[in-house]
Amino acid sequence: MPDWVLLIFVLCCGFTLSGIAASILEFFTGSDPRFHVSRGGLTAMLCTLLIFMIAGPYMLVSATLRRWSAGTLPVLGLLIAGGLAAIWSFCSGVLIFQALLITGIVSV
Repeated sequence: MPDWVLLIFVLCCGFTLSGIAASILEFFTGSDPRFHVSRGGLTAMLCTLLIFMIAGPYMLVSATLRRWSAGTLPVLGLLIAGGLAAIWSFCSGVLIFQALLITGIVSV
């Protein structure tokens, strides 16, 4: 498999996981996922941070597009946030791909 195909696959896996996690969060909370740490105790705070680690790229892109469409964010801010979300998704995708390799579902 060429390296660029693997790169795109890993990036897409990260974005997909992020979108699924954000959709599950939105389903259970009934509102758009936002970066707000729960203060219900240590367990609730750690669960919230874990969800943010997974759903963060989607949440970042969603908030950025919302502010950009409202006219409160310049195009440069949109590009920077998109780049950060891509890097974040790539890191999440690497974790997914490593898990798939370890379990033997995918082989290179």
